[in-house]
Amino acid sequence: MKLFFVLLLIVTLPACGHEPAAARAFAPPPLSPPAAEDYTGMVARLAAQRRALEGERRQHGVSEQLLAEARLLYCQSFAELAGQWMGTPWDFNGTTQTPRVGQIACGYFVSTLLRDAGFVVERSRLGQQASEVIARTMTTREFMRARSEESLDTFVAACRKHPPGVYLVGLDFHTGYLVNDGAELWFVHASYGQAARYVLVEKAGESAYLGNSKYRHVAFLTEDRNFLLGWLAGKRWVTAR
Repeated sequence: MKLFFVLLLIVTLPACGHEPAAARAFAPPPLSPPAAEDYTGMVARLAAQRRALEGERRQHGVSEQLLAEARLLYCQSFAELAGQWMGTPWDFNGTTQTPRVGQIACGYFVSTLLRDAGFVVERSRLGQQASEVIARTMTTREFMRARSEESLDTFVAACRKHPPGVYLVGLDFHTGYLVNDGAELWFVHASYGQAARYVLVEKAGESAYLGNSKYRHVAFLTEDRNFLLGWLAGKRWVTAR
């Protein structure tokens, strides 16, 4: 009998030094370009789902459940939309509005994904702004974090402490998105480096862009309920000055 309980204890205890793997809250953007889909149709389907949630808000008011549903819808849709942009060539003056056709600059990649997700933004004007201006357009300082001369490990660990979601990140000379799926932190951006000049997804902790930047500014967009509610309601977002 004693042997039975010893064996049971061994089976039920986790292995020493190993924590359970974190569960993903949603699927992140793919690491390689998926099969091309009807992008216009994807945008239209997301708009219909967003309007349906806004209908629930108008009928029943704002609840934590509705905010959670809105956050999940946006995060999942962001990942799907961003996936279609994977492999789209980068160019400093790129302004294409069609995934994998033409070229896209990093700021325009950010503003185009906001617009296609359903945010009523000034795509061209917003895409030409510094990352902090884009952040101030979409949220408030309460949901921002700025650090200089911070190690990449410390930066990634600090971001991972925030709830899963989609964040905007600004670097010395670059901008893009951070996606925290609950298990990993990803950097989604229009890369301009010699090794890769196209839209890609990489682990934030392994990104040379994030690692080499002395300054990092993050806006935790999906933590802001006004960001989500404004999205549902079709708010018009005027570019900050």
